[in-house]
Amino acid sequence: MNKINKFIDNARQQPWTIRIIDKGDAYGRNDCLTHDKDEPLVEFYDGDNPFDTQESDGTMLGQFVSRYNLSTICDGGRGGLDLMGYEPKWKIDYTGMDYVRSYLSAWAESMNYSWEEDGPYSTVFNRGDIDLMLDVNE
Repeated sequence: MNKINKFIDNARQQPWTIRIIDKGDAYGRNDCLTHDKDEPLVEFYDGDNPFDTQESDGTMLGQFVSRYNLSTICDGGRGGLDLMGYEPKWKIDYTGMDYVRSYLSAWAESMNYSWEEDGPYSTVFNRGDIDLMLDVNE
């Protein structure tokens, strides 16, 4: 399953790109960093602005907005997401986030990854047969 997905938040007619960064993947400005944590990251890009490309294949991502742990987005339940409080267009409504959560959950399942809440402030992320305790206070 592809790690890049483009969609439109219909409430604002805002195009978005999400990119999944798994362990060992390059990310950051000009893909100069390597993700070394077990839990994947999710990046959000404003698709209106042709600014960042994925270095490995030249895919246009857009303007980088924000990055989250996968479980932070998928444990969020329902509702929208305000990616940057001072920028009104960088909000995704609940139907857009439902789509994002569904896509991320399907990708994680295809990789045999899962997560579950383990109390009010932590999540257990499962990477295949490896259980990792994630503490949001770290």
